[in-house]
Amino acid sequence: MKALFQGLYNAYSADTDLVTALTGDLHKVRAKQGASFPYAVMKVVDRRPEDALQEEKLKVLVQFSIYSDSSTADEVSDLYELLDAVYKDQDLTVEGYTHKSTKNVFSVMPDPDPQDP
Repeated sequence: MKALFQGLYNAYSADTDLVTALTGDLHKVRAKQGASFPYAVMKVVDRRPEDALQEEKLKVLVQFSIYSDSSTADEVSDLYELLDAVYKDQDLTVEGYTHKSTKNVFSVMPDPDPQDP
């Protein structure tokens, strides 16, 4: 899993827009105490091998959680779009693995600003 997290972090680090927007950084499993907002956390929520005849495959579900202290959903929505652009349908470079692809399988967005008509 270390190689996967490194590949995910490398993709994050290569995108200057996302790095600039996530001023509190991208963390593995949980953020450091006192992390500044906004920040994101990535963690593995499911991991299972898949039988593919002559190939060994591993399917991993990674959850990204975005944390913001903004009083509106705008910041989280913008960060979601940036994360999606970096990871959705992309091939990651992960040491020790040959073919990797990413998909957005589920998203939960915050409710829109209740004061916004």
